[in-house]
Amino acid sequence: MGEVFKARDTRLDRTVAIKVSKKEFGERFEREARAVAALNHPNICTLHDVGPNYLVFEYIEGEPLKGPLPLDRALDYAAQICDALDAAHSKGITHRDLK
Repeated sequence: MGEVFKARDTRLDRTVAIKVSKKEFGERFEREARAVAALNHPNICTLHDVGPNYLVFEYIEGEPLKGPLPLDRALDYAAQICDALDAAHSKGITHRDLK
């Protein structure tokens, strides 16, 4: 959908992640962004702002996973992902690009 950049929110003095799209988002996307912004879950990054072709998210420090993972660790991560998806589904939000 776009590229993600680590950036600095100078107004609030915090590091954020900005996802930029090559084209402007439509009205449907803005409705979905409002729904996601209403989510409050420890395994879902917070959406801070929406612009005509960008999203500003909470920045999560970390590294990409390198596999294969031990089974117990993979199951722990899977349980966290399922918990986050359940929270989203309970608010009528379906994730369409889970990786």
